[in-house]
Amino acid sequence: ENVYTVPEARSQGVATTLLAHSLDHCQRALFEQVILKVNDDNHDAIRLYESIGFKPAASFVGYHRIAS
Repeated sequence: ENVYTVPEARSQGVATTLLAHSLDHCQRALFEQVILKVNDDNHDAIRLYESIGFKPAASFVGYHRIAS
């Protein structure tokens, strides 16, 4: 699922708290890995993920087609 912090709540620790809670849930569920998807221009999210230990794993280009 997509998760984000609304602009007026940013830089207040909301995303960090939500992510920590999610990771705690994953750990209790015995997940072996957690994979995040982030756009390469979302520097704030990348800084957050890297600050808590996530490392880049892969790059990919996605395509979609809108039905006409």
